[in-house]
Amino acid sequence: MYHHCHKCGSEIKEDNKFCTNCGNKVIKDENDCYILFERMKQFYGWLVPIDIYLDGNRVGSVKSNKSIKIDTTYGNHKLSFNLWSGNGMYDINIAKGENVKVTFKLSMGLVTSEPEIISIEKIRD
Repeated sequence: MYHHCHKCGSEIKEDNKFCTNCGNKVIKDENDCYILFERMKQFYGWLVPIDIYLDGNRVGSVKSNKSIKIDTTYGNHKLSFNLWSGNGMYDINIAKGENVKVTFKLSMGLVTSEPEIISIEKIRD
C-alpha cells in the first residue's frame, strides 16, 4: 500500500517514515487521519488525470478507476480539483477518530468537463 506525501505529492510506502523525494516526515501521530480519493470508472475521459489539491497544495493525480490515500490531520480542509476545463472547490471536515472516503467522477458537459463529487463518507479503521 502506498500513501502520498502531503508536501510534494510523491508516492511513499506505508511503512516509510520520510518521503524519499522531498524528505518530509510522515510519522503518524494522534492527530493524523487520511482521505481516500476514489475516481469512478468511466469510458470517456479515462486517460485524463484529475489533480487533487488539499488546502491549496497539490497532493496527487487520479485517472479513471484509480484511487489514492492522502495523509492529513483532523479539522476543516479546503478540497479542490483541477482539470484543464473546470475546477471544483469543497469544504471538508474530518472529526477526530474518523477518516474520509471521497468518491468523484469526471462530469462531461456540452462545452466543458469538470470533476464532480459523488459522495463523501466517514470511515473508521
